[in-house]
Amino acid sequence: MGGFVDSLEVRKGSVTEDDTAVFAEALKDPAHLSASFKWFRTFPQDVEDNAVNRRTKLTMPVMAVGASGSLGEAVPDQVRRYAKKVTGVVVPDSGHWIYEERPVKTTALLLSFLGRTS
Repeated sequence: MGGFVDSLEVRKGSVTEDDTAVFAEALKDPAHLSASFKWFRTFPQDVEDNAVNRRTKLTMPVMAVGASGSLGEAVPDQVRRYAKKVTGVVVPDSGHWIYEERPVKTTALLLSFLGRTS
């Protein structure tokens, strides 16, 4: 496929052309496209909010998932700044698109975590 999506994959081809078509179709809707851009525009406010929110750490269990080829331990390390009970996981052999690249592993992690916390 090439391009942006492929450049963030470790397991090339995990995000298929059909997947991309589904995402692209959703973004044809002006409201969806606008919402997507607005989400990214909130980053400066997120930084300000996080400075306040880290003063009182979350007490519920939180799972923080990184990928070996994308942020790795940085995800759990960052979440530990905001929560007391963090289960940190780095999914091996995966890039940014964790769910598409490692669906079985990711599903097992989520089900295990949710089974422990419910």
